[in-house]
Amino acid sequence: MSTADFRRIADRDQAGKAERLLRAAVSAFASLTRPSRREIRQLDQLAAPLFDKVPAETLRYVAAVLSESPHTPPALLARLCDQSADIAAPLLIRSPLLGDVALLGLIARHGLTHARVIKRRPRVHPTIIQVSKLLEATAARPTEQVAQSPVPASRGLAALVRHRLLQTMSDNENAAAEALSAHGQDDEAHDDDRFRKLRAAALAENREPFFRALAETVSLPYDTARMIARARTYDDLLVALRSLDLSEEQAFLLACAASPWRFPQRRNIRLFLEKFRSISRDAARVLVDNNWRDGAGRSDRTALPPAQDDAGETAALRA
Repeated sequence: MSTADFRRIADRDQAGKAERLLRAAVSAFASLTRPSRREIRQLDQLAAPLFDKVPAETLRYVAAVLSESPHTPPALLARLCDQSADIAAPLLIRSPLLGDVALLGLIARHGLTHARVIKRRPRVHPTIIQVSKLLEATAARPTEQVAQSPVPASRGLAALVRHRLLQTMSDNENAAAEALSAHGQDDEAHDDDRFRKLRAAALAENREPFFRALAETVSLPYDTARMIARARTYDDLLVALRSLDLSEEQAFLLACAASPWRFPQRRNIRLFLEKFRSISRDAARVLVDNNWRDGAGRSDRTALPPAQDDAGETAALRA
């Protein structure tokens, strides 16, 4: 046998090990009734390097096992949903972590194949159904007619969906669109109020106002908000801020104002932003509901290292 043959055998063995490891880890995770935040992060970290080393059949298995779980790791969920429709189908149809905005984003990125699968969800938003019909109608049109469309081809699928949807709404849904716009403006104003409240608290002389503001804006018990803000890492704080639908700039400003010593170098800032982008608002809200509002996160509290008091934090900052 040649060296190339031995290398192929070794590569095949490595692929088999990755497949067995990922299947075992996902099966063990699915058997947990209420996995802790640490266990969710562990599965995300384990799956990341294995994802590209396993065959499509293994990815289908992972998607099927995690399809109905409210605890699916966010990064793993995002990567699975970005796979072909035959792999992502169980999650697209049943995952409770995929909200309407996330589903529309997947349709914009992947087109009609994902749209047809998403339409099979038990309760589909009317806008998603409408977008799917527009895509189907566009796909059924002859190529010449599509080329003559007033929408420039360079704008891509997302622009086409947006253009056609706005056109349809302007024809027969003006009243509904106006009501939705007014509601959206109210929500945006509410989000701005919450950010201003948190910003003012984070810039206060001591950290107590920030604990109270975080508890009020995220609807958490005070002790839980205090535990999140004083933890050694900012992972839980990041999830809490992401659940408020803040921009990444707003979230970083709050995290840095509340705990400036966590960002001594640019790479710390970059890592925070990467983590913030990796989790969707809907997934963050599910984590908040499951882990903190119902007390499920109590089991993790003893595992957290004791946080420094304000004097210790000030000394660390000066150093």
